[in-house]
Parts: sequence; C-alpha cells; structure tokens
Amino acid sequence: MQEQEIFEKVDSFITNVEKVIIGKHDVVSIAIAVLLSEGHLLMEDVPGMGKTMLAKALAKSFAGTFRRIQFTPDLLPSDVTGSYIYDQKTGDFVFRPGPIFANIVIADEINRGTPRTQSSLLEPMEEYQVTVDGNTFKLEKPFFLIATQNPVEREGTYFLPISQTKEEIIHIQEFVKTIKVDSRLYEYIVNITQLTRESDKFILGVSPRASLDLFRLSQAFALLEKRNYAIPDDVKKAAPLILAHRVIPATAVKAEKDMPEEIIKEMLNEISVPI
Repeated sequence: MQEQEIFEKVDSFITNVEKVIIGKHDVVSIAIAVLLSEGHLLMEDVPGMGKTMLAKALAKSFAGTFRRIQFTPDLLPSDVTGSYIYDQKTGDFVFRPGPIFANIVIADEINRGTPRTQSSLLEPMEEYQVTVDGNTFKLEKPFFLIATQNPVEREGTYFLPISQTKEEIIHIQEFVKTIKVDSRLYEYIVNITQLTRESDKFILGVSPRASLDLFRLSQAFALLEKRNYAIPDDVKKAAPLILAHRVIPATAVKAEKDMPEEIIKEMLNEISVPI
C-alpha cells in the first residue's frame, strides 16, 4: 500500500469503530493507535462505558477474532493459555487452545486474578506465543490485549459494513515503524523517561522498555494525523498514556494529586522541547 492509501485505511478504520462507539473519538483514536503500534491497552473506567463493545468493534473492523476472559480469583493460567487433554479415540494428549488465541482479547477485571494467572499474559504480550508443557504455540498476528479493572458491562454486536483484512492491519503496523523520528526527538523521549527515575515525585520511575513503547506510540499518533514523521506533540500526547500506570508516586505527591497522568503532564513542562 502507498502512504496515502494507508492514511485512508486508518481513517476508514476509525470511522467504522465510531459507528458503534459514539461520542468517544479520543478513546477510539487512542485504542487504534495502541493497536497499530503493536502495544496493549489497560482501560480504567466506570462500568457500562462500552469497553467490551469497543474490543468487539475493533475485531469486526478488520475481520479479526475476538475472545473475552473474565478474571476471577479461581481462574488458572491454563484457563487462559489452554492445556493438553486426553483424547480417548486416539489415546494421545492433544492441545486445546485457550481464549488467548484470538486477534483481540479483552481481559476483564484483570486485577481480580492471582499474580500467577496474570503472569500467563506476559509471554503472549511480549513474544506473541504461548508455552505449555514445554511446547510453544505461535499466536496469529495481529494480537491485541485490552485489560480492564472493572466489572463486565453490557455487551452488544453491531453490523460494521466496511471490513479491512488482518493483512492490511499488519501492513499498517509495519508502516508505523517507518514513521520518521528525528534524533532530537529520541533524546526528548529519553529525557522524559529518565526524569521519572530522578524526580522526587516518584518512588519508582519507568524502565527502559517504557522508552520504546513511548517511541512507538508517538509514531502511531503521527500516523493518525496523516504525517510520516513524529513531532514533540505526539510524544506529549503519548507520554501520560504510556508512563502513568508504570510509576509509583511519592506519598506526598499522592496526597496532592489523584491522577498520575497529571503528574506526568506537569513534568513535561520541566523538559525542554526540541525545535
């Protein structure tokens, strides 16, 4: 696909999803940007705001598969990844894939699951694969995990007339990686993440991996603006989304600010912006 065609495909993607998720342009744009940057999404919202519906709309918009996992204290890792079962007809153990084997997976109320079960998501998220009993199974791309920390809300299915193929989404994901990022913007991103580790506003700052995620989401935001290059505003938009849930605010700061996002936004004002 040519550059202009990719821009048009992304616009069509957003338009499709907004036929279902009405009045939430920013939420839809962020979700699509995260998908195109090959990241994953943590949604924190009150019940009934359409998180499951958003995941289904995304899946339907590119003819992808969708599965939902309700996290509970008794959910086991094998309930997520799948397990081997005994086939009485053949006398062999065969692998039965779990719900993680889908293009878009919503992990509902992920904080209700045990740490052991939560950790079963790490390999799929990072490696696009699942290992069970020493055997590795590849996940089909694209793979996009949406995690929530709220009870399940109402569900619904809607007809989305214009559907893109999974191959087109993968192609666009590859295009995101080609979005130009000036060396000064590289330094800007590093300075932002480094400040989270140096600032007394945080007990714990972000890891180097956060820099890579911030870099990639900034590229995706540039694509949504129909640019083949990233600018500081893309980084500023991406920074609170990427960093806020990865830091631990200091006690004194917690008393003053309820939202880590606001702390990150304030910190951005302390860092010189490349011109």
